[in-house]
Amino acid sequence: MEHSLTKHDVVQIKPGVIDLKSGFDLGGWQGRIYDFFDDEDGNLVAYMRWDSQTIKTMPDEFRRYCIDNRLSWVDILIGTENLTPATPRDTIDEADWERARTQSIYLWSHLGESGKKVCSIFDAFPSNEGSVLQAWEKYLKQHLSLPFSATLKKRERFSARGSSKCIVHDLNGSDEIYGIAALVEINHQRIVLPITDIHAPRGSKNYDTLANYKFWFTNQ
Repeated sequence: MEHSLTKHDVVQIKPGVIDLKSGFDLGGWQGRIYDFFDDEDGNLVAYMRWDSQTIKTMPDEFRRYCIDNRLSWVDILIGTENLTPATPRDTIDEADWERARTQSIYLWSHLGESGKKVCSIFDAFPSNEGSVLQAWEKYLKQHLSLPFSATLKKRERFSARGSSKCIVHDLNGSDEIYGIAALVEINHQRIVLPITDIHAPRGSKNYDTLANYKFWFTNQ
């Protein structure tokens, strides 16, 4: 089916749309589109993140159902036929901060010492200065000792001509899907990779700093 929706469009779920997993009526819930996919039947599906107002007003029972069943309550995959254009009620940054705030309360704090550490880092972020991702980028710049030697995840070694060793020279911006990127040197060539694909030496301060960011990125 032809559609006119694009990434970052603000959309609302049409009345009467029921979430098949939880049974909750999602009609009127609102957010932004971040990506599109085709399902196994060839139907177009949107990856949508709720806006701050939807996150604040969603029923506690829905959030609890999602937590108990290891589902996300801050985003959704939904067929585009269930969506209609809507008027923005917040900014992307405001939505991201509310998303992270609720995850800090309901998710990270219950995921052991790593989660508690990330909560304390997040609580120190000034929420009026850019996006959550920019706050993490600033945190990494303040706490990483650059440059440093590192290794790559196995899946990145093919593109790096088989090498697993690299030197991380600097951070290199960020992307809403892949997160913060790093400028790395491999076999005397410099390329840009997501910093989640990089392992600092275990036991080093850089290892702990990256572990905090990776925990947040994986559980956002």
